[in-house]
Amino acid sequence: MQYRRVNIAGTTYFITANLAESGTRVLIILTEHISVLRDALRHVKS
Repeated sequence: MQYRRVNIAGTTYFITANLAESGTRVLIILTEHISVLRDALRHVKS
């Protein structure tokens, strides 16, 4: 799939995730491992 992306320095990406599970536990896991998501985005953008 090809998505249109505008490359502007300093822009912000908003991501919507559709999870199989929901609730507080999932939110805690996501926020505790946000650095993994940031690293993945950095890798994809490079």
